[in-house]
Amino acid sequence: MIEDYLKNHSFFHNWKAEHIQSILDSCNLETYPRNYRLIEEGFWAEKFFIIVSGLVEIKSMDISLQFLGPGEIVGWSWLVPPYTWSFSAQTIKETITISFNTSKVQQIMDQNKEIETLIYKNMFFVVANRLKIARQKIVEMHVSKSSNRKIK
Repeated sequence: MIEDYLKNHSFFHNWKAEHIQSILDSCNLETYPRNYRLIEEGFWAEKFFIIVSGLVEIKSMDISLQFLGPGEIVGWSWLVPPYTWSFSAQTIKETITISFNTSKVQQIMDQNKEIETLIYKNMFFVVANRLKIARQKIVEMHVSKSSNRKIK
């Protein structure tokens, strides 16, 4: 099931079959209950996730930034020193993920530069999207704060 899912997921688009095979050992299918904290801001980044079903809320300092659903990736901080989460993530309802052990993935990347390049390249798009959404949230908050001042 995991192999088929990865083969059809956009993150693994253009990956060779042997590359997908090599990463299968680093992942598991996991189910998390509603209101489960997947990621805690400031803690060691030991996993990243692809949501198979369910809904996850991304927060930073208790500010809701984004809701992620099926097919979306949660977690990129494991690629960037100091390898701690830059945000928190909590399930909104029961959520099934493919969870990747980042230590194993890092070992694979160290051994195979082609896989390393693919992961960095594809995670770049995840990071860029999260930054865009965080920026939009900051603008919304600023506009809302400015509007509230004018009303008074």
